[in-house]
Parts: sequence; structure tokens; C-alpha cells
Amino acid sequence: MMAVDPDLQAKGAAAYGGSDLPSLPLPDGDIIYSMISGDVLVSLTRLGIHPLTLARLLPIMTAMGSVSGTGYFDPADSGEMWIAFAEQNDTVFWHPSTDRICTLQRRAFALNEDHIVNAATYCFEANLNVFATCSDWLRADCDGIVVLDWSRAFDRLRDAPRIALAERLLPVYRRSMQPRRLPSLSIIPAKERLAA
Repeated sequence: MMAVDPDLQAKGAAAYGGSDLPSLPLPDGDIIYSMISGDVLVSLTRLGIHPLTLARLLPIMTAMGSVSGTGYFDPADSGEMWIAFAEQNDTVFWHPSTDRICTLQRRAFALNEDHIVNAATYCFEANLNVFATCSDWLRADCDGIVVLDWSRAFDRLRDAPRIALAERLLPVYRRSMQPRRLPSLSIIPAKERLAA
């Protein structure tokens, strides 16, 4: 269970019709999450993110921290505000002003990775959209993914029937969409037929 700002917890019953705050499946206990403020929501709409997209993501949680030297999210009360997205086995943090993304545990392959195996993604000849940044993904109504770990791209994306890719990702996509290693190959010689 995530830790929630005590002031937010006190307001929770009124804001959510008498019930407790909705819980997100964020796999951590050391980070204090707060509901996103109205000012931040307004700033996101100024980035071109549609208000209905933001409404579908509610409750949007934020956390204070920074990126550690190893690329993990490092919670700190004196850090900057990051927006948290829950993935199946990890939490993805996005810093809106820099468009930087990091994770809590480096388990997530992509932001919105459930979209990869969802059959509805490919209905009516649609593509799996792969965006370069979180802000691009949000502006596109979260219709697709943002790859966080390109070293796993081949294994995770090779079964997708159709992919639409942000143009600037084409070089990294081409490098990544190859198996990490192929088996060594030996040739079994054919036995020559003897003429009778």
C-alpha cells in the first residue's frame, strides 16, 4: 500500500464521496504520494495534453525526488515534483518540465506496456504506436507506449503485427530489433550418393 500525504487523506472522504482515496498498485512503501495539484493539471494542458486524457488518468499521483546516478527514481522531500504512473511490476516517474522518465525498480519495459499484448490495440488494422516522449504519448491520448528499456525491445515487440514509430526513434528501433544473440551454427554434411 502506498503512503499518502496525511492532509490529502483527511480531504479524501469529501473528495471521493465518503470513501477512502483510491489506491494505485504502486509497488513501494517509502515514497509519499500526493494528488496532482490543479496548477500542475493546467500546466499539462498548456503542453497540449487534452483535459479528457488527464481525466481518464485520475487519480494522478505525484512524488518528490530526483534521478539517481544509476537512473532510478530517488525519493527526496527536497526534490522536484514527478508524476507517477503505475505499471504491473514497477512505477514510472515522469518529470513534465524536462520530459525525463525513470523508474523505481527498472522492471518496466515501457510506459503503458499492457498495450503491447492487448488485442484491441491492433483491431481494424491499427498499429501499436511507439512514442519518443511521455508528453507525445499523453498528447496522443495515451494510445501506445513509450519504450524505457530498448535492450528488451526485440523480445517484447517482435510479435506485434503492426508498429507505428516516432520518426526520431527509427535508428534505435533498427539497432534494437535484432536478437541479442543467435545460436552458433554447424552444418551437417549431406551423404553423397554413389552412382550404381
